[in-house]
Amino acid sequence: MSVNLNIWVIGLLILSLFPSNECDNDYGLSNCIEKVGSSFIRIDFGGFEQFLDEFSLYKIVPILKKILSLELFNWKGRISRGELIYYYMLYQAMVLLLVILIYSIGTILPTILLKNIFLYSILTIFLIWCFLYVLKVLIQRLHDSYSSAFWIFGLFIPYVNVYVIYLLLVKGSWQYIESSK
Repeated sequence: MSVNLNIWVIGLLILSLFPSNECDNDYGLSNCIEKVGSSFIRIDFGGFEQFLDEFSLYKIVPILKKILSLELFNWKGRISRGELIYYYMLYQAMVLLLVILIYSIGTILPTILLKNIFLYSILTIFLIWCFLYVLKVLIQRLHDSYSSAFWIFGLFIPYVNVYVIYLLLVKGSWQYIESSK
């Protein structure tokens, strides 16, 4: 029995759009205020209605410019849960375009040795790009949830990976707020 991971990822992304009803807690759940040193951070989430109001395919063009330039190697910054959906949609579109390209090249070019070398080189370059793309998105999403990028290694450890998925898909974005003193 095979399980389609795309269905699970889309389902978790959709579920992550629904806000928590917690108003103030100490455990890093969404919609909370935590003390960090002498300052406070607030982890907010606007809700599903805010995501639908702001949804636009025009947001994909700047993402496309970022990932097809040298900015792919700049892992600083943050990606919110809503932006994660855009990055996922763009990733799926790029994979679809690669499949169409490889199929087209495979059917158009005659069966010669150079065709296989050409197809393997395109596939290798694309796999390296996919690895860097996914790594960048995961690191920036972890930064947005006020977590260290080293939590990526937790994806390979059983039971810890559940917490890392929580950090990636459920925990809201953070921002500094002024302290009362």
